[in-house]
Amino acid sequence: VLFRSNKNEGYVINLAEALANVGEFKTSIDYLLQIDSSSKLFLESQNKLFSIFIRSKNFENTILLGEKLLNEKLDNISLNKILHNLIYASLELGNLKKAKKFFSNLSIGDDNYLFNKAQIHSFEGEIDNAISCYNKLIKEKRNLTQSFHNLGLIQSRKNEIDMAIDSFKNALKHNPDSLDTKKMLGMLELSQCDFKSGWSNFLSYTLNPVYTYPFLKNKK
Repeated sequence: VLFRSNKNEGYVINLAEALANVGEFKTSIDYLLQIDSSSKLFLESQNKLFSIFIRSKNFENTILLGEKLLNEKLDNISLNKILHNLIYASLELGNLKKAKKFFSNLSIGDDNYLFNKAQIHSFEGEIDNAISCYNKLIKEKRNLTQSFHNLGLIQSRKNEIDMAIDSFKNALKHNPDSLDTKKMLGMLELSQCDFKSGWSNFLSYTLNPVYTYPFLKNKK
């Protein structure tokens, strides 16, 4: 047992967050799982665990834990945040039925409502509706990084390469640290023989320790 008081448990939660920030997801999760359900900080630890499942793309456990958290007494902001991430995890697993179930419980006035609607349209193949939603979000200056990123994904699938590159570049203007966007931009730039920028963007993703370290560790 590493701790016996709320003070020590608070330290463990902060330590778990620090470990997750350097890609040590498994160790971070192991620490959080040690906090007992009788603890006053249990719900906080579960919310942190949920966040780390999302960040580490552990979507199965994201959904399992998220559904449990929905049974807690949550304020609307916390509830909608969990639903937003549950929609994302469900779509990543290809479970449109579950994503639509979570979406039906999302508040229409929530900041992520239109964004999630766009994602579901895209998943259902309703591309024009998805593009319309993303363009509206961009016009209203909401969810700019993800809206430009997802718009770029759609454009690349439609072979609108120049438009997709512009969309990914716009996404990076709002979040220069978005590694997934750099990867996609780099791949498209390489396909257009823009090797200098393409390799720079692509390698910034593949060489990032948050993405590479867990895999290198498994090879030991």
